[in-house]
Amino acid sequence: MKTCKILKASAFLISYPLSYILFYSVLYNHSLYRGIFPDHLKIAIVEPLYKEADKACMTNYRPILLLTLFPEVLKNSMHRSLSQQLHTNNILVTEKYGFRKGISTENTAFWLTNSVFKSISYKIHVGGIFIELVKVLLVWIMKFC
Repeated sequence: MKTCKILKASAFLISYPLSYILFYSVLYNHSLYRGIFPDHLKIAIVEPLYKEADKACMTNYRPILLLTLFPEVLKNSMHRSLSQQLHTNNILVTEKYGFRKGISTENTAFWLTNSVFKSISYKIHVGGIFIELVKVLLVWIMKFC
């Protein structure tokens, strides 16, 4: 009984936020059904996060996106749904390590080391090309900005 009186008394305060919750729940379900993340929710504040070394050098910062709560919840839900579909239907090859649950980039290092040692034991020539893509990406961004 007391709860009803509190709700009635605060109706003018909670009706506006509840309308947003209803709107976002419809938008959320529609986004998941269509598999499309709405454009107006892709807007974020980008803050640079200092990593190491010279603070005057742009490459020593990492971008951090500050999002509101709803896009973050929607993004996580879509990620969970997509990951489940990829895992359930065996769509990803087994060599994809970095973003799969329970598998890290350490698995990549182990796989590479194991493959090299196995090839050497069978007297097979081994070669490798390693590229640091962060520097390539930053050069490309600076060129076109």
